[in-house]
Amino acid sequence: MTGHNERQNGQIKHTQTERDCQNGVQELATEGVCNERQNGQKDTAHIKHTQTEGIHSENQSAEIINHIGEKAVRQLLSKHNIYPKKNFGQNFLTDRRVVEKIIKAADIRQDEIVIEIGPGLGALTAAIAHKAAKVVAIEIDSRLVPILRENIESIGNAENTEIICQDILKTNLDTILGDCDSKKIKVLANLPYYITTPIIFKFLESHLPIQSMVLMVQKEVGQRMMALPKSKAYSALTVNLAYYAKISHVANVPPNCFFPRPDVDSAVVKLDIYANPPVQAANPIQLFSIIRAAFSMRRKTLQNCFLELGISKETTAKALQQLGLTEHTRGEELYLQDFANLADLLLK
Repeated sequence: MTGHNERQNGQIKHTQTERDCQNGVQELATEGVCNERQNGQKDTAHIKHTQTEGIHSENQSAEIINHIGEKAVRQLLSKHNIYPKKNFGQNFLTDRRVVEKIIKAADIRQDEIVIEIGPGLGALTAAIAHKAAKVVAIEIDSRLVPILRENIESIGNAENTEIICQDILKTNLDTILGDCDSKKIKVLANLPYYITTPIIFKFLESHLPIQSMVLMVQKEVGQRMMALPKSKAYSALTVNLAYYAKISHVANVPPNCFFPRPDVDSAVVKLDIYANPPVQAANPIQLFSIIRAAFSMRRKTLQNCFLELGISKETTAKALQQLGLTEHTRGEELYLQDFANLADLLLK
């Protein structure tokens, strides 16, 4: 019954997509006619080409997404005699609705480069290859590369897709991107949950022109990324990320959306990277040291936490007083701006 309902839902969504495409074509055609009447010089051939190209790209993306499913993933892995590896944190996404949400959140444009971490079997890779100027897919598991390449060549866009078999933490991003011609970069990733934070900060600290990151993370990590002060989930990760990006929630993803099913719930989050940090810190490195120390002993006051940095209780108390805070203040109570102000006073 579930499979039957999914097929029905898929048909309904596909029909709706076709209607949306038709409506879009009609609107574009009407706009083209109006412009021709006003200017008398519009290139109708170019307008028709644009319409056809857009419809073709959307139909390709819909076709690719419809190939996603647990049955298809199982069959593909069985065909190549491949078993998911726990040490790689391999849980293949099988729900096309989640894929659609990721693609929508990424909002990929034709002049952008996309870096995909952990492309797996290539369902998402194939879909975004039709939208981006270039896709760089970085996969650590050499067993999956032939399957990934096969899928890209059959239902993707192999001409603008580069597959690299490497550990992302050991990858030189500047080398693989080379001269990106000042193109905007977006990152998509289904991250192994045990190395989520190092991967995120590898990109945030890379100084590449990254516009956004859409990430599949453990739900608990996603909550920490977006937490508010005085909440249990608020942490050094929350504050550090706030220095680099505005974070928003895209979707919750239960275990049954993967094969094999993970033991925890997941979430998709989006990081819109700031062109400039939202706070001005005299020394960002020292700011991060202050943040890390503030959460090193969560239930301790800042006066006690900062002793590990060689800052006396008296010095901390004085700085807190200047900011209108008491000597009993804890790190979990402060916003990023508070930490920036405190760091500038303590580390003059």
